[in-house]
Amino acid sequence: MLREAFQYLSTPCEPYARRLGYLGEIIGIGGRYSRHQVLWDEHLQHTRGVIRDAVSQCQRHRKAVVLGSGMLLDIPLEFLSDTFEKVVLVDVLHLRGSRRQWHHLNNLEFVCDDISGVARALHDAIPTSQEQLPIPQSCADLIDHDTDLLISANLLSQLPVVPCDYLQRHAGFDPALLHDWSQTIIHHHLELLANARCTTCLVTDIRHDYLDRAGKVLHQEDMLCGLQLPQSGHCWQWPLAPFGEQSNDYQVTATVCGLVMR
Repeated sequence: MLREAFQYLSTPCEPYARRLGYLGEIIGIGGRYSRHQVLWDEHLQHTRGVIRDAVSQCQRHRKAVVLGSGMLLDIPLEFLSDTFEKVVLVDVLHLRGSRRQWHHLNNLEFVCDDISGVARALHDAIPTSQEQLPIPQSCADLIDHDTDLLISANLLSQLPVVPCDYLQRHAGFDPALLHDWSQTIIHHHLELLANARCTTCLVTDIRHDYLDRAGKVLHQEDMLCGLQLPQSGHCWQWPLAPFGEQSNDYQVTATVCGLVMR
């Protein structure tokens, strides 16, 4: 806990990233990974495998762009660095430890950006009605004619999560009223990937199952808010939160899908 508190206080980031909760979220992910590294390893290996498959389908290897680079746990970064002339890592923020760990790779660029395009707007003004909810904005300027691979890494379903939590806490929005907005954010990201003129790789969780100790499904959560992926892919199970992480009464298992769209 002391380590996480120090990280929170010492990590430089944009004001919106701290205020909305992105900084706390990424530090929390690091804590969960340290507690469940063995359980998470297969999921991380599957993700890296999908990315490697995407690389094998690239005709050129000038630039790779990773959206949702996070703590880089699921990214085969040395492989990408060795394969591409440049690798751009995009997320709301990057922890100092991640930068230090990979400082020896001289063709990396760390970019801090609001991938959904709604976080900065929420920081500037809290909406009071559905009509005032910000419209997702594209980060397509990061994807230029030199981009040969675009990766969305365990990001898609998470794009609305922090903004919606923020609106529930600070503006009293009912979660049910935010469903359509969440769907809009997810759809916008899928459109970004579909319109990219390069090989595109998507890894995302699509469903969370809440299971009791007998293995009975207590609840299922559709992580894509009713939307469908553009095509089928390779799916696997990720023990996201074992017993004791969120509750002693249930565990959460994510169904994850990885696909190469072109």
